[in-house]
Amino acid sequence: MNVRDLYPQRDSDYFSVCSYQPMIDSFGSVLVQVDDQDYQGDTRVLLEDSGLIGLIIFGWGSCSGCDALQACQSFDDLQSLYDSMKSRVQWWESAEEALDYFENHDWAGDYSCHSDETRDFVTQCKNLLAAKVAEKHDYSCPSLDGDGKSCTCKQNPADCGQRDFCHEPGGCCCEEGHDPVEALGRELSQINDRLVVEQPYQTYVWEGVCCDYTPGIVVVVARSVKKALELVKEQDRWAYDEVKGIDPIVCGPRSRVFIVKGGG
Repeated sequence: MNVRDLYPQRDSDYFSVCSYQPMIDSFGSVLVQVDDQDYQGDTRVLLEDSGLIGLIIFGWGSCSGCDALQACQSFDDLQSLYDSMKSRVQWWESAEEALDYFENHDWAGDYSCHSDETRDFVTQCKNLLAAKVAEKHDYSCPSLDGDGKSCTCKQNPADCGQRDFCHEPGGCCCEEGHDPVEALGRELSQINDRLVVEQPYQTYVWEGVCCDYTPGIVVVVARSVKKALELVKEQDRWAYDEVKGIDPIVCGPRSRVFIVKGGG
């Protein structure tokens, strides 16, 4: 692409371009974008283009001495920067491949791993890609009626039609009066039954986990106990500290989830 189409400006002795956004938008549709909120930092973008999923992470500064875009002094400089950035976009042919990367990449080893923005970006991408995978394989709510639009549940029917995984405790996929914990277990089991065709997922359950002296459970669907613990750590460090030394109950892809009732 000719960068003159992205940055139309009048001929002038003073050449100045300050925004990367036109470049980013030209690479594909932006699915997730998280920028550092500072005078210098990083931009992280998840893209989609013609069915491909792309990722680019790049740094920027506050002046021409520390920012590649502001250092451009002509359209030729700008074109070279654009071509270089476009070549740096990492592409995957499917949401499944991109999700596998996000789940297995050593994010802890990246230079920006400790920033809140990086953790937020990774979490948003995982959730979005998981939803895309679910939509592709029709892991839809079993309580939708035949037209695939109207929810037959008695609770929260409007919410149900907007979810790929309807396993909200007390939500739309449990009938009125039923135990929401049982509904959660049933949904996780059904999800596992579908996922086994594509990926070797297991369900990991830790019981008797205490937070503020309140007994409870932690349930994670993942490929390994290591990955399950990583997911717990990302979501709740307190819960991770409680479960990391406890052996989980492991349920196979086609087995029922063991639900602990009454706590303890």
